[in-house]
Amino acid sequence: MSLFQQESYGKPISEQLSKYLMSYTGKEDHAKVSEKTGISISTIRFVASRTNTVTENNSKAMLELMKIAVINCTNTIQHAKKAKEYFEENIPKEEIAA
Repeated sequence: MSLFQQESYGKPISEQLSKYLMSYTGKEDHAKVSEKTGISISTIRFVASRTNTVTENNSKAMLELMKIAVINCTNTIQHAKKAKEYFEENIPKEEIAA
């Protein structure tokens, strides 16, 4: 099921989606999406931050931005796992439980 259907047009994206997009995408991602979709970087930023509403046209950019956010989330999880392993390996065993 898609978040962006006819009934979504003319409304801002949800606060939750906005928070996720703002947390897991950045300027470079907005530029990539703009290049791919032809939607301006400012429109992408304004829709993601709930300043502008969703349209049929800009919804394509939001879907592309969500795809990038999935990749960025996966990368963040992998990085966090590696950091956790590093910390655990470098904390003396008797200190881990403390």
